[in-house]
Amino acid sequence: MVQIISNPYLPHFELHTVLHGEEKLHMIHKKLEIGAKYVVRSEVIDIIDKGAKKGAVLISRITGYLVNEKGE
Repeated sequence: MVQIISNPYLPHFELHTVLHGEEKLHMIHKKLEIGAKYVVRSEVIDIIDKGAKKGAVLISRITGYLVNEKGE
């Protein structure tokens, strides 16, 4: 199987062994605009090691911003 995620700080793992547990979406300002440009930033908030052969929990935040005419 091809490893999709490549990061020197993460151990090698097979993607088919990853369990996607929970996800929430909060739209704060307005609906997404079709054809608009967005910037998306992702950050890791925490990693919790559950022990040998029990895996780990990765908590992340992904934030999207609408890019205005000035590119900001």
